[in-house]
Amino acid sequence: MAASIKIALANSFLALAGVAWLAALACGSVKRPRGAILIPVAAYVVVSVLSAISSAHPGHSITELADLLTLFLIPMTISLLDRRRWDRLLHLLALILIVSSTVGLAQFALAADPLQHRMRGIATHYMTFSGWTL
Repeated sequence: MAASIKIALANSFLALAGVAWLAALACGSVKRPRGAILIPVAAYVVVSVLSAISSAHPGHSITELADLLTLFLIPMTISLLDRRRWDRLLHLLALILIVSSTVGLAQFALAADPLQHRMRGIATHYMTFSGWTL
C-alpha cells in the first residue's frame, strides 16, 4: 500500500512538472531541448512502442508503456540547464555512482553469506542498486 502511494505521488509530481515545463516552454522561459542524448532516448521509446504493438498480448503490453513517461524528465532537465550545469550534473551523478559502487563492493567483501546479505550500495534494495549501477 505504501509503495502505491509513493508511486502515485511521484506520478503526480511528474505530471505537475510536465505541465509547468510546457507552460514555461510556451512562454519562452526555457529553451527547446537539444542534446545528443535525446536520439537514443527517442530510439528506445520507438522500439518499446513497436515491441508492445507486436507482442503476443498487445493489450497488456501497451498499458505498460506509461512507464516511458518518466523519460520526459530528460528533455525537461536538458532545457533547464546550460552546458556548464549539465556537465556538473553528469559529474555529480558519476561521483554518486562511484561512491555507491565502492560501498557495494565493500558490502560484498564483508558479507559472510552473499546470498542472504546482497549488496545494496547506498540504495535501500539490491535491485535498485543494480539498476543505478547499470
